[in-house]
Amino acid sequence: MRSLLVVLTFLVLWQVACSVFSIPAWFLPAPSAVLQALAQDFGLLASSFLFTAKVTLGAFFLAVLFGFFIGLFSYLSRFVKDGVLPFTILLQTTPVVSIAPLLIVWFRNNAFAALLVCAWLVCVYPMISSTYAGLGKADNNLKRLFRLYRISPWQSLWHLELPSALPFILNGMRISGGLALVGAVGAEFVAGTGGRELGLAYRLLMAAYNQETPRLFAALCVVSVFGIMIHQLLAVLESYVLRRLRVPTHESASAT
Repeated sequence: MRSLLVVLTFLVLWQVACSVFSIPAWFLPAPSAVLQALAQDFGLLASSFLFTAKVTLGAFFLAVLFGFFIGLFSYLSRFVKDGVLPFTILLQTTPVVSIAPLLIVWFRNNAFAALLVCAWLVCVYPMISSTYAGLGKADNNLKRLFRLYRISPWQSLWHLELPSALPFILNGMRISGGLALVGAVGAEFVAGTGGRELGLAYRLLMAAYNQETPRLFAALCVVSVFGIMIHQLLAVLESYVLRRLRVPTHESASAT
């Protein structure tokens, strides 16, 4: 409620400042002008949003799937850890703008696949690192107790390491969700969409090129609201799962 009040206050002050100081719309449009642009371009923005959402959600799903298993096998196997993790770090530290042209060449007949892979490369590393780090946070005393009772490694993984890693995995999902949108929009900026389907990045570029600042802000609003929705939904999911399974978060565990 407080956040909503702060946002409304900010919008009112923004509207008043634009009116009082006669700020030109090409430089900083008033919120009313942005709302008008949203209403006028609703159909175009909706179709662009659906395209960007498909790339974002697809990349996020692949990041969760591959990130979990890469992190899991890196924890279980030193060979996988030494052989795979350095490449994931390399991909994380390599700018997406340098990878996108190569993906365009490889997927020249499928622009959506190029964007999907590009966004996936941006958001997969938090899932890998969170899964790998979380699995190693299990209590050492419990590990020794499991070995004392000759519990198999797979049972130990299922009943000890995975529950201990769950808060880290869910937190990694939340980070990957935000990065998936960043990767999708960034990939659209660099790679384009092959002239077939148009994402939100195209609307941003065209509005900036034509100096239609209200339309630029309207597209930015759609991107921002989508990012907030992803973050909040994953935060609610994290809270629900941990509360339902009665798993303490790593913050509360470290505090005790």
